[in-house]
Amino acid sequence: MAHDIRNISQPNSCEGGGVYQTFLWLAIFACAQLFPVVMSFSQRTLGSIAGVFWLFTGICVLATIYGVKMLPETGARTLEDIGRSLGGKKK
Repeated sequence: MAHDIRNISQPNSCEGGGVYQTFLWLAIFACAQLFPVVMSFSQRTLGSIAGVFWLFTGICVLATIYGVKMLPETGARTLEDIGRSLGGKKK
């Protein structure tokens, strides 16, 4: 449901919505298709499906580190100000 909330919370900027939605659904599809493959590999090599969840944990940790280090703070800023600071359209 996060993809639905995004459209409500940012009504002034819809330029990247199509790209965002496409990437989201492709990522969901890829996860659903790869989970059984990775699960069976983990079962064969480790004797348990725990490897799948450790892999997911590692991806989440890397995503958190990326978010903390690379993404700018946007608290108390308008969408237009954030867009200008990221190199968006100048008005």
